[in-house]
Amino acid sequence: TYQQNSYRYYNNYQVPTYPPSSYPDSSKNNISQPQVDSTYNFSEGLADVKKDGKWGYIDKTGKFLIEPQFDAAGSFSEGLAKVKKDGKLGLIDKTGKFVIQPQYDFIYSFSEGLAIVVKGRKGGFVDRTGNIVIKLQFDNADDFSNGLAYVKKGRKWFHIDKTGTIYEKASTVKEGLTVIKKNGKYGYIDKTGNIISQPQFDKAYDFNEGLAVVKKNDKYGYIDKTGKLIVEPQFDDAFDFKEGLAQIKKDGKSCYINKTGTIYDRIFDFKEDLAVIVKDGKWGYIDKTGNIIIQPQFDKVFNFKEGLAVVIKDGKWGYIDKTGKFVIQPQFDKAYDFNEDLAAVSKDGKWSYIDKTGKFIIQPQFDDSFIFKEGLAGVKKNGKWGYLDKTGKITIQPQFDDAKSFSEDFTAVYQDGKWGYIDKTGKFTVESQFDDAYDFKDGLAQVKKDGKQGYIDKTGKFVIQP
Repeated sequence: TYQQNSYRYYNNYQVPTYPPSSYPDSSKNNISQPQVDSTYNFSEGLADVKKDGKWGYIDKTGKFLIEPQFDAAGSFSEGLAKVKKDGKLGLIDKTGKFVIQPQYDFIYSFSEGLAIVVKGRKGGFVDRTGNIVIKLQFDNADDFSNGLAYVKKGRKWFHIDKTGTIYEKASTVKEGLTVIKKNGKYGYIDKTGNIISQPQFDKAYDFNEGLAVVKKNDKYGYIDKTGKLIVEPQFDDAFDFKEGLAQIKKDGKSCYINKTGTIYDRIFDFKEDLAVIVKDGKWGYIDKTGNIIIQPQFDKVFNFKEGLAVVIKDGKWGYIDKTGKFVIQPQFDKAYDFNEDLAAVSKDGKWSYIDKTGKFIIQPQFDDSFIFKEGLAGVKKNGKWGYLDKTGKITIQPQFDDAKSFSEDFTAVYQDGKWGYIDKTGKFTVESQFDDAYDFKDGLAQVKKDGKQGYIDKTGKFVIQP
């Protein structure tokens, strides 16, 4: 077809744009008309040739299989060729028999089994047997694509399916289906043009993860690709599914649902393929399909880290695996995530570290603690901070007023009212002089001095002045 290379957006739907002119006249077609007596342009085993002013077809031996008789002729494609006779166009098969009698001013290529034909500057669609499937009535038209064609009648453009049914709008194809609008109602059609869901909704949206949001009687729900309502319209607003979950609004409250319609009060980000959920005040976990993996049963839970998650039950903290089984029974006053195979826990007001069996590497004795980073963890005792290794040995004695975790072999510590940096032996590499100091990253650390911020390297030299 012609003019199919630009697009515009109309009411959020993408449709091809066309020039204001209607069909080209019959003198402008793509049928070859060489100025020589013979030409060899083989396609599908036959070549169109001209002899004594008429066109016919020869095989590769040079023998005429279709005698010269046409005013113009085109190459064969899918067993048919366009020819012109007595000023009109038709289609022949490889025996020379007319499949579509010469009667049209223009014939376009077939697309999805139908071709545009034009007579007297009105266009319609025919099938490969020449039957008029959609009567000639349009002032302009585009080929069928994904079961729909975009056509113009008078000054109005609209979509039609292969039965000629008119749709006011049609979206682009998403997950094999297209949103259509008819008589103010929305439905869905597949790529072959079959109606999957009759236009019945006040609004309909593209499919995502196999489900689509629909609106009926001012409420939103979800349908599947068979057109079946999976979640009845009941929400004030609804959004696409993502990783098995969709956000909805009901009675002024934002919640989440899975693909069965189960409503969750809150959902958190996925970590290690599971997400924390809250339902009826209890906490649990779901997977990325929205299925509940660990039933909501805890007072509170945290994201999984290194295969285990901190949970609170009956006021005590413990650890579960991804089946929901307690690996370390609830017994702590507080607990942190595992990091580098160890976790900081508090019991009877003192902190220490356990391994993944729940065994203490050193008895609880610290006032506070950090998680392990780069093999060391900050601990606080008698108001001062130091560091211990994974065996429970104090490697840097508690002596600092404040401290942070190691990063790139160095950590910031606070002493005598200023921040500086030490290495893993406890030696100052950058003397205390800053109002604040942050972790090293890519060899540089941000620091604050005299109210201004700058960056230093690991020797303490300013690379970017404050």
